[in-house]
Amino acid sequence: MPIREDRHTPQRRIAAIAALAGIFLTTTLSAFAADGYQETEALTHARTIETAWRQLEQHILHESTAETNWSGTTPPAATGWKGDWTTRGLAARYCDDTLIVYAGVESLKGVGRDQRSVRLALHLAAQAENRQAPPLQWTAGGSAEGILGRASVTLPSCMSGAVPSDRVAFAGTVPDPFKIISRRATVEREDRVCPAGTHGPADGQAWVRENIQEINGRGDPIGPLQTGTWALLVDHCTPDYGAWEYYRISCTFTPGAPHVGTLTGEQVWRRWMTVTANGPDFAAPEFVSTSCWTDPNPTPPSAAVWHTATTETRTTTCGTGFTGTRQQGREVTRRHAQFPWDAQPIVQVTAITTWTTTSSNCRQSSAGNNGTGNNGGGNVGGGWDINGDGVADVDHLGDVAAGDRQNANYVEGHTPVGGDGGGPEGPSDPGSNCGGCGREGF
Repeated sequence: MPIREDRHTPQRRIAAIAALAGIFLTTTLSAFAADGYQETEALTHARTIETAWRQLEQHILHESTAETNWSGTTPPAATGWKGDWTTRGLAARYCDDTLIVYAGVESLKGVGRDQRSVRLALHLAAQAENRQAPPLQWTAGGSAEGILGRASVTLPSCMSGAVPSDRVAFAGTVPDPFKIISRRATVEREDRVCPAGTHGPADGQAWVRENIQEINGRGDPIGPLQTGTWALLVDHCTPDYGAWEYYRISCTFTPGAPHVGTLTGEQVWRRWMTVTANGPDFAAPEFVSTSCWTDPNPTPPSAAVWHTATTETRTTTCGTGFTGTRQQGREVTRRHAQFPWDAQPIVQVTAITTWTTTSSNCRQSSAGNNGTGNNGGGNVGGGWDINGDGVADVDHLGDVAAGDRQNANYVEGHTPVGGDGGGPEGPSDPGSNCGGCGREGF
């Protein structure tokens, strides 16, 4: 009797089949269950192998602090290797920049000796998700064989006999950065002033040197910087030197009868110029030659000379016992000389007169007055010394002749010539007792 298939109720179909062959159905369902479990375990093993390889790669490239090395098939915990990876039966080896993670035992949990299912697990899982992922590798003698996009890796001699054949594996090249030593060169530049005996700009010379730094695969320095030897790259400095500078001065000679033409020529002079870092320095000019109609012994070109006089002023105090100030002045005479080839004249001070008082408002302080209005009848104020003996000869500058004023000096504490303690106009003169500050307007 045929069994009618109900697409919408698979449970009924299974029940019908079970009714005809219960034992067969039970065996088939057990096989399906076993296959599903094995597929899950194979994928777990494959992902664990890949994760373990990636972790060891990360440690070697970025986390290690020295050359990576371990004995045996179990990496130390510092590498990120987990104990349950060892429990799962995985092993790992690393030498000669080759890293491999593989099944260290023949039988794995959930798949037994069928390690090929582990090899294909990642590939099949990716296909189910419409993406690409190559299978893991398979150890065969001295290599880890790859298929379907997975490259094969030849195992180095340091792994000879250590990795068993017919095992699922993940292998690849991982360079140990601490075994990679390279040299990084940098150029250092230094600007220097011109050395002694030369002259030029402030940064007249540029020196360079090449420095070498050894680095590992991560770019970290190894050991100290190795500095090179300085070499001159750019030199704008000129050695100090001396040279003649020549100057030509034109001249014209108009002869008398019977000549009717005008003859012209020039005188040639020179001066020795020394150029150093301080600039040019010139010696006195020397005659070289002439084409002018002149005496056999030509006269050196003369400088244009002129004089200037300026007046300097200052303010001084009146001295002990007096208040106020005095205005003084002096005259400074300067000589200016300039040769035809000089850009600026040479200036010299030729004369300086003595300081001469031009005005004064000095008055005796109150401490010297005894209340009588005549300063005690003794010395009063000051006066002007004309003959240079240090004693006042007159009370007021207005009493000094114009020709003597330049040499007159103000002195303090004297007996006035008038003897009345007053100024030129008597006691009522506002210049009284003020030390030369009366009618002269001082």
